[in-house]
Amino acid sequence: MTSTSEFRRVRDRKTGILEGRVLRSEGVEILRDETRRESDRLPGERIDEAEIRSYGEIEHCNAEIHTPETVAALRSLLMDLAENGRRVTFRAGGCSLDGQSLNEDVVVFLDALDGISIDDDPVRPTITVGPGATWGDIVRSLEPLGLVPGITVTASRATAGGTASVDGVSRFTSSLGKESTFIDRLTLLTVDGTLRELRRDSSSELDRALFRGAVGGFGYLGVIVSLTYVVLRPKAEGDPRARLRLRTRVKKSESFDTFADPGRGVSPPLPGPPSTPKRKGACRTIARGFHARFSELVAEQRSRAIPDNPIAFYGVVCPGSRPKGLAFESTYVRSEDKNPMLQHRPDHPLRPMAEWVARFGPTSELFWWGTFQMFQEGVDYIDELFGYTFFMDGNARTHALERRLGLRTYTLQQTYVVPFHEDALESFLERVLAFFEARGLVPLLFDVLYVPSDDVILSASRGIDGFAVTVAFETMKAEELPPRQAALRDLSTICLGVGGRVHLGKTVCAEVAVLREMYGEAVDVFRELKDLVDPRRTLRNEFLERVFPELAPPAGSAGSRS
Repeated sequence: MTSTSEFRRVRDRKTGILEGRVLRSEGVEILRDETRRESDRLPGERIDEAEIRSYGEIEHCNAEIHTPETVAALRSLLMDLAENGRRVTFRAGGCSLDGQSLNEDVVVFLDALDGISIDDDPVRPTITVGPGATWGDIVRSLEPLGLVPGITVTASRATAGGTASVDGVSRFTSSLGKESTFIDRLTLLTVDGTLRELRRDSSSELDRALFRGAVGGFGYLGVIVSLTYVVLRPKAEGDPRARLRLRTRVKKSESFDTFADPGRGVSPPLPGPPSTPKRKGACRTIARGFHARFSELVAEQRSRAIPDNPIAFYGVVCPGSRPKGLAFESTYVRSEDKNPMLQHRPDHPLRPMAEWVARFGPTSELFWWGTFQMFQEGVDYIDELFGYTFFMDGNARTHALERRLGLRTYTLQQTYVVPFHEDALESFLERVLAFFEARGLVPLLFDVLYVPSDDVILSASRGIDGFAVTVAFETMKAEELPPRQAALRDLSTICLGVGGRVHLGKTVCAEVAVLREMYGEAVDVFRELKDLVDPRRTLRNEFLERVFPELAPPAGSAGSRS
């Protein structure tokens, strides 16, 4: 693979530096570093201890950390740790909102495995990357060739290994599907030292199952050491010599009647506070508009394998007594002109101010009013590729500024996948808004995305087309977390009531029994794979074992914590 040092960006120079090597994961504070006795260590190996925190700053652990620099070193390390009965979790970009990359025993950082190699085939271009390659580096390496990834998460420091382990989504998911759609093949290293090249259509039934388990599997079956993605060469309108950018147009809920109306069904009854007529009518308008346009995109998606110029369509709900909706539709263009949206300028000096206004008390309502008013219909917003793709970098910059000031921001961001029917969406939006109003809560983020069904074992959209409804809160006060977590937990129960699931790749606030009913036999299938490839339970994931306790080994067994 080609080295990508020219693309590398240091994320946090205050922490995570080991003998000149930079751990690009934020939320890492080195507590102790020392060299093992010569007889006890692998060649060139160091042992270090660190406090590691989730991106949401709520979950944390103290762990022994390792930073292998090659796949061979990782393989030797993993086999050694397995032989010694250690419990191992993998980490790189540090973008997990919950405890997905935390473990009180050993955490292996994959930052150094960040190679990138591009095959610029005129018909089917691909890119092969290591698990530590950041999506920022990947996009930078593809852009000069006129290529883009199909699906890219919205944080540039997120790594390919990390997003594959949760099967990432993006605003283009509405027309292209999830990240796994573009994974041509991956190489999985299991605890016995075996390197397995996996494809969705592998000839081996076990390898096909491992592909569907490793993607979205949080490193619980093995560590992904290589990924090959099919990438896109958009046929963007405009001067072919101009830069590849994104054009976005906005519709407001007052204009949603211009979307097609595919009809209505029966609204399922849901528990929770009663809805007001104003809210009910507004939610009906929002749900009908989103469903109608998503339906058009679904029909277009299924009529061809990959669109020449895919469309990103996503919706935002602006909460209030009469909620409003914003629909955003983006396509690739070639243009030297720019008219960027503020949220697509992560380094804008006003970005932290906007986030603080959104976060605090009465001004949060002012934020949502201003958000709805600032967008104009009939205007072409033209954004830089990097700023559009990684708009959440602004949030990371705000958090970094706050850390420099000695402040800590706690983040909760939970995604609910409800069945793809406008009545299910309408009812769920009503309940969400009513719950928040009753509890005096205003979310920082509230968006809606279409997610097509898939066959990934631990996917929230396994076997169902759905609306992914995401809500987020941020606060600097730890005492404000419990009521927000309780609200998200109650909404998980409501989500189950409409036949939906909680997405496991973000924050997960839900009762164990609710999650078990949501995922059902998928947990059993996943556990069977675990028993095959890691019967001693070397690879652990405290998050996964919290939400699905049956995955953990029995107390007192060789792989248990006791």
